[in-house]
Amino acid sequence: MRDHVTVLVALFPLLACAQAPYRLSNSFTGSAFLDAFTFDDTESDLRSSSDWLANASYARSAGLAAITNTGNVRLKVDNTSTVVFNDKRASVSITSRETVSLGSLIVLDVRHGPCGCSLWPAFSSRADTWPVGGGLNIFKSRNVEQNSTVTLSLDPSSSHCVLQPDVTISGSLVSGLENCSDATTECAITRFDGKNQTGVWVTELAASAISVWYFPVDQSVPEVLDPAIEEVADTAALGRPLARFAFPSATDECDLAKLIAPQRLVLSISLCGLYADFNNPTDAVCGGSCYSSWVLGAGSPTYDNAYFDIASLRIYTSPTSAIAPNTNTSTPWIVLGEGVSPRFVVIVLAGSLGGLLLAFGLVTGSAEVRACFEGAVAAELHEHHNAERMRSLRLPDELWVGIWAHLPMRSVVSVSHVCRIWRSMALASPSLWATLEVFGRRHPTDCKCQPCVAVATWVIYCKSCRSDAVTLGNANTELIRHLLPRSDFCPLSLVMDIEHNTGVDETRQIAEMLAPHCQRIVHIDWRGHYRNVSNVAEFFRPFDELPALRTLSSISAAVKFSRNIRLPSLRQLQVTGTIYGDQYDFDSGRLVFPSVTRLDYTIPFHHHDSLISTLEAVPNLTVLHLCGEEYYNDPISLDYDRITQLTAHLDDVHIRYFLPNMYRLAMALYTTRRHTFALELFGDVPRSALFHHIFTDLRDDVRLSILGKLLCDTEMHEKVWNVDGVDSQGRHRRITHHPEHWIYLLWVHLPLSTLSVLYIDADLMRVIPRTIVEFPTLHELTVNAVNADSLAFADDGVLPHIPALRVLRLAASASVTVDGSASLVSIPTAHVASFISKASVDGGILSELVLDNVELGGDLTALKTLVGSCR
Repeated sequence: MRDHVTVLVALFPLLACAQAPYRLSNSFTGSAFLDAFTFDDTESDLRSSSDWLANASYARSAGLAAITNTGNVRLKVDNTSTVVFNDKRASVSITSRETVSLGSLIVLDVRHGPCGCSLWPAFSSRADTWPVGGGLNIFKSRNVEQNSTVTLSLDPSSSHCVLQPDVTISGSLVSGLENCSDATTECAITRFDGKNQTGVWVTELAASAISVWYFPVDQSVPEVLDPAIEEVADTAALGRPLARFAFPSATDECDLAKLIAPQRLVLSISLCGLYADFNNPTDAVCGGSCYSSWVLGAGSPTYDNAYFDIASLRIYTSPTSAIAPNTNTSTPWIVLGEGVSPRFVVIVLAGSLGGLLLAFGLVTGSAEVRACFEGAVAAELHEHHNAERMRSLRLPDELWVGIWAHLPMRSVVSVSHVCRIWRSMALASPSLWATLEVFGRRHPTDCKCQPCVAVATWVIYCKSCRSDAVTLGNANTELIRHLLPRSDFCPLSLVMDIEHNTGVDETRQIAEMLAPHCQRIVHIDWRGHYRNVSNVAEFFRPFDELPALRTLSSISAAVKFSRNIRLPSLRQLQVTGTIYGDQYDFDSGRLVFPSVTRLDYTIPFHHHDSLISTLEAVPNLTVLHLCGEEYYNDPISLDYDRITQLTAHLDDVHIRYFLPNMYRLAMALYTTRRHTFALELFGDVPRSALFHHIFTDLRDDVRLSILGKLLCDTEMHEKVWNVDGVDSQGRHRRITHHPEHWIYLLWVHLPLSTLSVLYIDADLMRVIPRTIVEFPTLHELTVNAVNADSLAFADDGVLPHIPALRVLRLAASASVTVDGSASLVSIPTAHVASFISKASVDGGILSELVLDNVELGGDLTALKTLVGSCR
């Protein structure tokens, strides 16, 4: 469940059944646990988090979903990547394939739970029709809080569903959140014991009550929960529950049997979002902005402990339970008119602003079409009174503000002019005004940049007076002056787009305007043309120090300084070429930014030696992202010994657009001691510059992924290969966009003697050189199949021996047919049997055969003697 999202609509409850012994129906550990869940790789519009959800293939190959040496399932946040501004950090959310219903007992054994600033871990359940059908947060926590919260929300049509003080539970009823029928909140019970989520969680879904027990890791677990015991005769043996949701004195309108539908289990780790975005007084210990201060930059050590270790999940069911159909026939919370799509209604609810339409990319076309649409929506809002709609929807204010927080500044301005309620909410939310987009005055009359298009198409205007009262004009300096006080004391992020501004007066004016707020500036994103550098230097001239600035980035612009400046909190610097302006005052001292840990540096066409002067300015760098210039093949002349000296202490090196002329530079940056060394090749790199040798750095328990990718943006639809490897010590080596015709050379350098997990395309599996006769330590193999003939080579080809193989996974990309059903790749059973036989598995029997979007065709008899289990 996702915090305030749950208040939008309500829950269908599970129907009543008599208390009966619970008997074990399913137990999931290790790889069986992961196979029992699907990976949620589509984002919820209301999730509002700062992470992106990895699909199954990526999560497994990147180590975000893995089996530990002790057999636990590990689900984690990416702590190996460095995130730049506007990007998100990878995380995971998984949903059970099967539902649990009334008469179920759920037991989750958590050996380690995530805890730390920006984290929002949760174990929850939800119905397929969610938010209709409802759900439960079995536990959720945020940031560094050591307590967890159990929450339930019910359908707005319910009534009298109010929790009463209950001395039989160990948790504390949250004051003000007792009414489960209030659509603007959840009813909540919190525990305070400082144990995080680590321990055993037990959830009983019954008609009389929904109950949750928690047994911390340092306390004994009731004997009745011993995995060897397959029956729980009575939950009374579990003792005092942490939480119980029951309404014994309520009417039928609060009958849980009519309000809860069968549930799917969800285990997730989110970052920031509506729940963990430092909006709680107890979050003050984290400090700064959730996204800018924590998500951005290097993942380690911030997210080294951001993981779940799950020992097991057990589901018990009551054999005498009778599940009746859901009988909730309450009127939907929104009735759509004929031919009106739900997406249109979402836009209307969100104010139907042109700014919102730009943000979501739902409307394209001429200015006349947009103006017509805007006029129709404005008239409709006026006629039916948007304020009355707001009151009838009963959505929490923080949900609206959370949605608006993802809009650009000009759309936030529009939001504040929709109606009085929205304006009061917007003006009372300083964080909405903490990201300021500044653009210059001297745009041509036919300029097509996004701000000018917004003005030309009436994206921003006053809906009350139907005029251009808040039109920005060709510059928004005065608007910025008015918006600054609205941000109160919130940290400021600046987006500076002055590409067409050839003068410095306005830049100086903006800098002077921001000077009183220099203590609050945490991020500056400079945009514009590389050669237009005078304004950048002029902007920084008035500042002796920007004490809170954490990230300084540039997109197609050169960040240069005219004199020395102190940036004591700067963590991430993104520049193109030198940071010294042509008129730099060296009498003020050379630039030094000792707090910078990540540098993103683009090599300019000329002045290659500026890389050295930039590295000298960041002596404590740990992560370097180096970007070459596309199609620039002229020789690069540098003091490579000095480069090696300045970067000897780096942990991670990433090189993009690697061209042959960068080979010596890459060699100067390479050492076996690097934690991460990654190359993105560009074009047809010659055989001598392929850097295959970096994979020999991987030592033991190596996980390797070799997957093909079709570059559809090229005329030839060229296929390239992405090679990614990591070992048990966390060393990470990666080559992306590897040319296909040189891929066979890779095998010579791969650590085959220590390879434990391999993800590989079937196309590459069939061309493994015959000189490779064995993968001696490989115990898990995933073969990506694209069609029925993917394993045909096993019938007449030679396959290396894989004696330690225990798990073979055949995977295909998910696809859907016209009628909405899943489309599976059918592979002949004979091909699979030949593959397993030629792998020469020890004992002759494969422990597990896992099919992911794959089905077997033909007689299965041949597999019965070769495979222990097939899922």
